[in-house]
Amino acid sequence: MSFFIKKIGKLRKGINIYSYNYIDYKDLPKEKQIGVMAQEVEKVMPEAVITRADGYKMVDYGVLNA
Repeated sequence: MSFFIKKIGKLRKGINIYSYNYIDYKDLPKEKQIGVMAQEVEKVMPEAVITRADGYKMVDYGVLNA
């Protein structure tokens, strides 16, 4: 899986916001996405991060925005 990632801002607690595109990955959207990186969120709000069975981390934006 490849990405194009660009930092575009910050949330509270210094969490960076990124725009990104998935490149050459058939099951993910090709259009630009905006979000945060789970590894960065986990450092300041571990309760907002879920680790999937396959080891990938996901952000629970409901908890992040609470």
